[in-house]
Amino acid sequence: MQNDFSLIDRRAEENGVSEASSPIHENVGFMAYNALAGGVLTGKYGLNSPPAAPDDGDGRRQRESLSKPRGRMDTIGWG
Repeated sequence: MQNDFSLIDRRAEENGVSEASSPIHENVGFMAYNALAGGVLTGKYGLNSPPAAPDDGDGRRQRESLSKPRGRMDTIGWG
């Protein structure tokens, strides 16, 4: 079983995916992807860089980020 999981996105714990994959229940492995939260946990989005496009209040900068995404955080539907 594979799901999005990081220190920021812990929905796999909330919706029971990690519990379902435990040896007690289905005994399947759980493989997390996007463990660095699309660059947020690596410092890619620091104090001096603009926020992710969906959260950016500056319309011009938001359109620029959406036209040239820096990663998954700049895509519509993230988060």
